[in-house]
Amino acid sequence: MEIYGKCYCGAIKFKAKIDPSKVVACHCKDCQVFSGAPFRVSVISKGELFKVEGTPREFLKVSEAGNKKVQGFCEECGTNLYSSDINQSSYNIRVGCLVNAEVFSPVVHIFTDSSVDWLTDLESQTWMSKGPSSDPVLIKKK
Repeated sequence: MEIYGKCYCGAIKFKAKIDPSKVVACHCKDCQVFSGAPFRVSVISKGELFKVEGTPREFLKVSEAGNKKVQGFCEECGTNLYSSDINQSSYNIRVGCLVNAEVFSPVVHIFTDSSVDWLTDLESQTWMSKGPSSDPVLIKKK
């Protein structure tokens, strides 16, 4: 499947070919810090199938275990776009940047030992249709 994405300000655009069954939610502490959220959702693409327009800024992250990952982001708006191995043979593309992000649901959750406790109780929390003063909505179960 071909996907398209961009950063918030539009300075960086990309396209890739992916397998939609390879959507992963990572709950590790590094992903929590990088995203500013309880987890990060990514879809995997082979390096030769990932094409970027613009010049992302890259940061080399070294995990506690010594694993090295390149983190790609927009220098202008700060949007986190991807991570890759050192050789850039594989990319973890951030689903939130995709034009049709809503169609990608994680098929697996990893590093759940680091997951925040409140994620398991989402149904009992109050959900609002838009901002804080909007109408509450019910979560639909599938």
